[in-house]
Amino acid sequence: MPTLSSPFAYRLSILVFFFLLGGSSALAATFLESTLKDPTGARPLGMGGAFVGSAAGPEAIFFNPAGLGDIGFHYTRGNVDVNQQFFDLNEYSFLTFGSFGYGQWARRDKSGQAASVSSWSYGKLMEKGGWGVTYKTVTFSSVEGSSMDLGWLQVVSSDLLFGALMQDIFRNKVEVKSSLRV
Repeated sequence: MPTLSSPFAYRLSILVFFFLLGGSSALAATFLESTLKDPTGARPLGMGGAFVGSAAGPEAIFFNPAGLGDIGFHYTRGNVDVNQQFFDLNEYSFLTFGSFGYGQWARRDKSGQAASVSSWSYGKLMEKGGWGVTYKTVTFSSVEGSSMDLGWLQVVSSDLLFGALMQDIFRNKVEVKSSLRV
């Protein structure tokens, strides 16, 4: 049984504190929330969005920047709604180089609402886990704002990883609620 002085319990208490401080949004109710919080990337979508604990590669920019840090260069680009069934535009591209990442995604629905996001990320992987941060600039309805995500990754064993992402916890002119992905 972990005590409050154990590293796991200490990290978990910090995570709960930030979650309670930032608020929570169970459902993405608005177009902007959908743009900022709905999953992107083929592999994470194929996993049903359950990618926070295993985030690695370019999609870590969106899902958990703590997963950045593998050596090398990665680039991915895609369109989530290829048949344009729901959106006229729904594209993303992610670029990582080691611990650093840059991502951008844009979405425009059939009624003409449009939003675009550019993000810069840094992640630090260590032996038993890691942490990461993503800073996002957001353009929606001719308003420019910013938002920040914090990610955490804990290696429990070689087969078990635990990840958490606090999305949009610090915001400037971005009208969305903070949320937590685990």
